[in-house]
Amino acid sequence: MYNFIAGMYYSLGGYMKKEHPSLFLFGFDSKFADQEKGYALLTMGTMSENLQVQTESIYFFMKLYFEVENDPHTALKYSEKLIDKFPDNLVFRYNQLLILRARDLLKDWKKNFLNLMPVPKKIHS
Repeated sequence: MYNFIAGMYYSLGGYMKKEHPSLFLFGFDSKFADQEKGYALLTMGTMSENLQVQTESIYFFMKLYFEVENDPHTALKYSEKLIDKFPDNLVFRYNQLLILRARDLLKDWKKNFLNLMPVPKKIHS
């Protein structure tokens, strides 16, 4: 759990230091702003035996690459890992749709959108 929480903190701190260095003039402690260390800790979290820590680490990587790094190609790799583990998870599917749309993969986007809709089971009378 430490790797996941510290990884989030360090990676977001590192991003803020890189993109908004003036924030650190107002008392933010920059020793915790180390994006590389944050990514290394999150990578350890993705290999955790604890399924929740592993899943949250992969999810956070997906969000980081898509929303912070603006790298939908890498974000899609993490999204696919989540979908492989949890094919019925609507949050993971929705995020994957956003990533596919950003990559302009409309064919895949449509296919995944249709997969979001549950197929009604026939009721036998």
